[in-house]
Amino acid sequence: MIKKIVLWSCILCLIFGLYSCQATDILTGEETPDKEWDLIVESGSNTTVNLYVTEADEKMRAWLSSKYYNQLKTLYNIELNVKIMTQEDIISIVETELLNEVKDGVIDILILKDDEFRILYQKGLLYSDISDKVLNFDDRLNKLTLDIKSEHGFSLESYAVPFGREQMVLTFDEDELETFPVSTEELMSFAKDNPQTFTYPNPLLDEVGGEFVRTVIYEIVGAENMETLFEAEVAKETVEEIIMPGLTYLKELDQYLYKEEGAYLKSIDDVNYAFLNGDLYFSMSHDYSYITDAIKNEVYPDGARNFLFDQGTIMDTFYFAVPVNASNKTGAILAIHEMLSLDMQVDKYTPASWGNLPVLDTNLIGEADAEKFEKASLKRHSVRVEELATKRYHELPMDVILMINDLWEMHVNQ
Repeated sequence: MIKKIVLWSCILCLIFGLYSCQATDILTGEETPDKEWDLIVESGSNTTVNLYVTEADEKMRAWLSSKYYNQLKTLYNIELNVKIMTQEDIISIVETELLNEVKDGVIDILILKDDEFRILYQKGLLYSDISDKVLNFDDRLNKLTLDIKSEHGFSLESYAVPFGREQMVLTFDEDELETFPVSTEELMSFAKDNPQTFTYPNPLLDEVGGEFVRTVIYEIVGAENMETLFEAEVAKETVEEIIMPGLTYLKELDQYLYKEEGAYLKSIDDVNYAFLNGDLYFSMSHDYSYITDAIKNEVYPDGARNFLFDQGTIMDTFYFAVPVNASNKTGAILAIHEMLSLDMQVDKYTPASWGNLPVLDTNLIGEADAEKFEKASLKRHSVRVEELATKRYHELPMDVILMINDLWEMHVNQ
């Protein structure tokens, strides 16, 4: 009998010892056990999470510090600190910490976009297997979609989790026009019939101008022919050969555009000013919800209304990542998990909150939940998520974007 008691005591000690090791691993961030969500919640709750973002507009910053903050506080008693810092400073902090063998870094979670993930990944600054540990990632996102599995075609390899999107929209004044062009062909016809009433900002100076140029190229060349541009180390000569039909179109369009002293407008703000003044019938934005505030703040005329080309427009994606030496990895995992919840995805989609597009696949979340996006409060002049989801192009690799800008300068902006 005594032997049995001793045996069971040893077994119980071993079990509790293993549990203790798992908890320690989670708290130190050395290894988060798979399929131990309850343990992750226990470890990440009642902690502080430091979220760093490289750039944030007023609405994004306000939403992160209010709605998102309150959700994490209510559900997990997580204290979220939102800080804005340049990518260079973030890299410097993490690299310095690693150089000095600091295991508990000051940054717990990062918001990345454009080429930022690739840069941090290639420097070895990110913690792996994040997406494998986020419960909502498994059930709500379509992992076969290009921007879910890669950033501009660069594989995420479970080092990052997408959580939001933005997509270029065009805008016209319905008080001035009854119809609007829904293709590059119709836009060319309109520009010929109504010269100097349409333009886009210089893509070398303004990212919205670049998004318009790439949207046109996608439609003219065909999305299937653009797939080659996602291959590693594609040569500039190859890029030029593939996109030349799009550049030829843009060169023809060039002669009908509104310019100042023969030059493209320098920024989208300049385009908006001409649009508000009635010099232009159109403007554009990479934020579908921008129109709500633009009308309210008299940046757009009252009759402004968003639209898309039938084949689509350029879309870009926001990602979460965790530094390799983050001190609170489980808190970061909980924060990412909650961002992918239905409540947060619907709320941030609403223009009054943030106006950031969801990443959830409506085919995976059920009809009742999908209807919540359809019922979200949007003004009549906004394009809804259902239309945006069916009319979008994936953003190209950053080096290809830079090549396209150079080729535009060479062939179009003479």
